[in-house]
Amino acid sequence: LTGGADILIATPGRLLKHKNLRYVYFKSQRFLVLDEADRMLDMGFMPAINSIIGTLNPNRQNLLFSATMPPGVMKLTKNILDNPEMIKIALSKPAEGVSQSVYMVNDHQKIDLIARLLSGQEGKRILIFGSTKTSVSTLYHKLRSRKMNVAQISSDLEQDQRNQVMLDYRNRNIDILIATDVLSRGIDIDGIDLVINFDVPRDPEDYVHRIGRTARAGEKGLAVTLVSPKDQPRFVKIEKLIDKKIERMPLPDGMRETQPSSNNNSRDQRPKQQQRSPRNGDPQPRPPRTGEQQPRLPRNATTEGGAAKPEGEQNQNRNRRRKPRNKSGESGAVKS
Repeated sequence: LTGGADILIATPGRLLKHKNLRYVYFKSQRFLVLDEADRMLDMGFMPAINSIIGTLNPNRQNLLFSATMPPGVMKLTKNILDNPEMIKIALSKPAEGVSQSVYMVNDHQKIDLIARLLSGQEGKRILIFGSTKTSVSTLYHKLRSRKMNVAQISSDLEQDQRNQVMLDYRNRNIDILIATDVLSRGIDIDGIDLVINFDVPRDPEDYVHRIGRTARAGEKGLAVTLVSPKDQPRFVKIEKLIDKKIERMPLPDGMRETQPSSNNNSRDQRPKQQQRSPRNGDPQPRPPRTGEQQPRLPRNATTEGGAAKPEGEQNQNRNRRRKPRNKSGESGAVKS
């Protein structure tokens, strides 16, 4: 770098380190190319990119390539591009050899379902995608605790660690690889038998990139997506994008009766909320007399058909036989 170069290809983080060490200067630079802009945004490289751009030659030509155009990338284009010309290339559809299916499942059921799907799949090459580093790490530790041959990869790993994980996966030393969308593009490994989407990607186009890791070169492959209730609107957008209704699969036996956690406030809890221990001064209940209607209205309460009964009228009716509730909904006098 100190001797000069015509073309420099680098990751943002490493290039920023060289800049801070004064190994490279950009004042005579004429072109800036940002490739995979959306992925660099997801990986947290935007602060490094902005720091590098602030030291570049302002009289330059900029080119930006991105498979998707989320709001962050649109903001970046407005900051660094001057009256740009946009070229859009149609998104390719999933390969015909990919058999797609979906499970409608609650979040707390996902790990158990994946464990069941992976049962008996030893020796097959499986790739699982998660939208966040947290979900990838959680799933990795859960499957590892079940003695599965699994590894994880995300932007938290150093480049040397990523290379080793990919080498082990390529050499089939690892059966199951869990990754963020960092691997949804660029990974070139043949023979991936199954792709599982642990959650629905935020961008519908990422779904196409994810399942495109299987059924390559005319081979067959499976793609399974787990869709929770909160992810259903995003999954509808995916089906609209690929113009296909994906097959819904029933949950395995033993999981179908599990109710969503959001339904825990069911009618089983309501009677408990209505009951309370008797307090001092509360009227003591007595068994209903023969012919008496239930439930009884409280004293001086307004009846359904009119105003409350006067107390004198109540006293006159105490020794009378209780009249049944008439069709208009009015009841007899109330005895406290």
